[in-house]
Amino acid sequence: MSIENFIWYEKHRPKTVKALSLPPAYSAAFNSYIEEGQIPHILLVGQAGSGKTTIGKIIMDSIPCTRLELNASSKERGIDTVKGMIKDFAASQPRKGELKICFLDEADGLTADALDALKGTMEKYSKNCRFILTANNIDKITPPIRSRCTVFTFDQFSKEKLVVLCNRILSKESITVKSEKDVTAVVEKYYPDVRSTINNMQLACHSGTLELSVLVGLKVDPTKIGEFIKKGHIFSLRSYIANVTDYTPLYRWLYDSFVAENGNNEQKGEVVITISDALAIDKQVPDREINFISCCLGIMGALGVKWNFDK
Repeated sequence: MSIENFIWYEKHRPKTVKALSLPPAYSAAFNSYIEEGQIPHILLVGQAGSGKTTIGKIIMDSIPCTRLELNASSKERGIDTVKGMIKDFAASQPRKGELKICFLDEADGLTADALDALKGTMEKYSKNCRFILTANNIDKITPPIRSRCTVFTFDQFSKEKLVVLCNRILSKESITVKSEKDVTAVVEKYYPDVRSTINNMQLACHSGTLELSVLVGLKVDPTKIGEFIKKGHIFSLRSYIANVTDYTPLYRWLYDSFVAENGNNEQKGEVVITISDALAIDKQVPDREINFISCCLGIMGALGVKWNFDK
């Protein structure tokens, strides 16, 4: 079985523009590119799992093209890749009747030198090759690159739509669901990352039934985390989140719910900045639990809560 058929996120990835929930102007633009068989340089921006890679693949699958696909957040992120593999691909002549497309997923992971070199390659070989770039953070894409691209920004998938999508997948996979609340619980835990939601839902369905007990840390109640923060109970908080593997939903809850109900305007601003700083490095730090606890300590400090390290 191929990986595309084994991994649900790949198996159920939309194959056409029509199958996506997009703003009408975006749908019209992508359909126009496909009909004409031509594209400008494109920059797709949005949160992880928002559909950027899906759009890139749909375009490349729908237009006769020779493609080079690279993940720019991996070892292929440096200037040597841009001056070597990418430049060689862009400089070569396309096959008759085909467009050449270089697809750089997570281009915001490229080094500064690589981005600078990419600017020249995009400009010099634009007649031979077009570029599709994706990025979670547009601020990490330099202005010269942005100015050479048509930019499309993707809003996060709504929770309601994600629940509908998950139910559709479960139905197609003939999975037994004990309660509709179970599907909602999975979405609540991994939202807004669509990819992570579907992958973890698949993990919980290995027996043919959606079993929430498989997902470690799913039963964490973020409101309890909020109570520990307001009381300054550090060790209680540490014990409560001991089995959490993905802190993104907790950061999101702190921002969406906790901020609104705690502190004055000045304190709220400090809390938001604290959450933002911690989330920005969440997936890069050696120990994500320590990073989350540090964030909570920062929130306590912003709210004037006295830390309590007593067990």
